[in-house]
Amino acid sequence: MISLKSVIYDLEDIFSWTGSYDPFEIAHHLDIELVYTTKLPIGYHGLAVPELNTIFIASFLNGSNYSYFVCAHELIHITEHDGINSFYNANRYSRSKMEYEADNGAIFLLCKYYLYHVASDESVNICTIASFFGLEEEFYSDIEKCLRFIIN
Repeated sequence: MISLKSVIYDLEDIFSWTGSYDPFEIAHHLDIELVYTTKLPIGYHGLAVPELNTIFIASFLNGSNYSYFVCAHELIHITEHDGINSFYNANRYSRSKMEYEADNGAIFLLCKYYLYHVASDESVNICTIASFFGLEEEFYSDIEKCLRFIIN
C-alpha cells in the first residue's frame, strides 16, 4: 500500500514537468488513453486498466466537473498501484484501502488543481472545492486534511 506523502511526492514530480494539476492533462502527458463509455459495470463511474494504460470513464460524466475526480482517482490507481491484478487479488480490506488511497490522492490533486488553476481572490474553503467538483459531504474531511497539508 502507498502513503499519501508518496502520492504527493509523485504528483509534485509530475507537476514539475507537466506544469499542470489537471488530471486530464496529466493523463495525456503520461500517454494514458481516456475512454468515455457506457459499458462500465453497474455503479462504476470509472475504471483504470494499467495493463492497457487506459482510464475508462462513464459517458454521462463527460464534460462535468465530477469527471475530474473520477479521472484523478483512476490516475492514482494507474500511477501508484501495481496493476489490475493487485485489485483482484486483494482481500476486502486491502481493496477498500486502495480505494481510500485513490480517493485521497485524487482529493489532493483536485485541491492543488483548484488552487492553481481556478481560485481567484474569493476565499477558498472546503465547500467551494467540493461544490466545484460535485463532491459529496463524505469528502469534506479529506479536503480539509489536504488543504491543511498544502497551506502548512
